[in-house]
Amino acid sequence: MTKGEHEAAENDAEDISVGGLRDLERRVRELERLLGRRAAEGAVSEASHPAPPAAAMKPRIVFLGAEPRAIGLIEIYGLADHPDFALADRRPDFNGRQFHGQKVFGFDELALDRLEAVVITEDPVVIKDSAEEYAGAVGFLRRKGLPPGQVISVSEPGKAHRALSRVVARTAEHNRQIGHLAVRRNLYHRSHYAYCMILAAETALQMSLAKVSAVEFGVYRGSGLKNMCEIADFIHQTLGVEFRIYGFDTGAGLPAVADWRDHPEIWTGGTYAMPDFTELAAQLPDNCELIIGDCKDTLAPFLRAYGSAEAPIGFVSLDVDQYHSTVSALKLFSAEATHLAPVIPVWVDDAYIGVLQTTYAGEGLAIREFNEQHDLRKIEQKVVRTDDFPRLWHHCIHFAHIFDHPMRQGRMPVNFEYFYHTAY
Repeated sequence: MTKGEHEAAENDAEDISVGGLRDLERRVRELERLLGRRAAEGAVSEASHPAPPAAAMKPRIVFLGAEPRAIGLIEIYGLADHPDFALADRRPDFNGRQFHGQKVFGFDELALDRLEAVVITEDPVVIKDSAEEYAGAVGFLRRKGLPPGQVISVSEPGKAHRALSRVVARTAEHNRQIGHLAVRRNLYHRSHYAYCMILAAETALQMSLAKVSAVEFGVYRGSGLKNMCEIADFIHQTLGVEFRIYGFDTGAGLPAVADWRDHPEIWTGGTYAMPDFTELAAQLPDNCELIIGDCKDTLAPFLRAYGSAEAPIGFVSLDVDQYHSTVSALKLFSAEATHLAPVIPVWVDDAYIGVLQTTYAGEGLAIREFNEQHDLRKIEQKVVRTDDFPRLWHHCIHFAHIFDHPMRQGRMPVNFEYFYHTAY
């Protein structure tokens, strides 16, 4: 009923006399019919045009996988309840659940028209179960039609940080804390590389340097080298230290075994040959270079050409397996003192393989002999992260001490402003 119809009915009722009761009753019945008809028409209209469902969430960033790593990243980046972020899982029994206080969405619940990146939080490791889970996540996103450029793994912290930086505003101090905490909490793949590289970056900052170098001996397929490049990118974005990275490999696999010191019971010449140098080189960033050939031939020219006090070698990954190759690689620590950091974390890959590993053969013997032959250069194993949940890699980190470095001689000022990880 319109406002005018209501007013007319009210006026007529006021003017009625007792003798017009029947007329009043008739008008009331008409009024009731009119009101009922209008109400019915409104009910039909609402039933014909139901209210639209709640709008689907339209995130720009999605973490795929309700994993502890995802919660850690959510915490350090401040993503909880962020309108541009969602935590999703491809397992139906997780959909709609709370995971450490964070709602988990089914991937199909999300509108993807604003999507910029999906970070797969499952670890892309070689262990069978984990590798299958990660491959399953990649295949899941492929079937959903996501282009490869939108998919980021936790072995790509540089890409992940860059994507997250587009949706999370941060101060310089928060950015630096993200760098430290992501490494401290093991939130990205190859925690041992990340730990060693952030130590290298902090050592550079203590020397007021903006650059540092990292070396990987033993590249093979390049997974570790590419991960090293990504970690370097992440540290550059968060701490401001730039890395130059070099990968040494014969390209033809392990050299022929010379004698018992090369662990012939474990290694065979020719294994781990690089599948495709050209393809790998094309995947590396501009700050990374592959150096192909036996390091007994390539290392000395490298040190002459690339040795630098502006970007000293601050991290070394040693994975050449055999004694004789390790002897050649360790000559890097005989370089000019200022071309090396005063202390260099060294990842010794074969320090944990099994009971056959020893300081009387293989990499262990080469390190022991190096120490015996040098008075002011020593390489020492150290158990790290003793306050952390125990991990095997905590026992595989060595440190090369360059005692004739100007800092170790007290001839160089030290800046402790960014002192953080080097305390443990």
